[in-house]
Amino acid sequence: MNGAVGNFNAHVAALPGADWPQISRKFIESLDLHLNPYTTQIEPHDWIAEYCDAVAALNVVLIDLSRDVWGYISPRVLAPAPCGR
Repeated sequence: MNGAVGNFNAHVAALPGADWPQISRKFIESLDLHLNPYTTQIEPHDWIAEYCDAVAALNVVLIDLSRDVWGYISPRVLAPAPCGR
């Protein structure tokens, strides 16, 4: 609760005389949460976006593979071997 870039600039502009770090601490701890006084706009969970991008790339590869396999099977270029009946 310390602003967009980790400071209390907007808070101080709204109410200059308040002790914003203490108000923030009391509010957060009243919710039974742990205070992290050092924050930035950088999301610490960037790995989730990287993971989702990797899954999307894998999906593209698998879709291309299935299309290629279907392209070989449908004109009988790659047909299953007949059983010994």
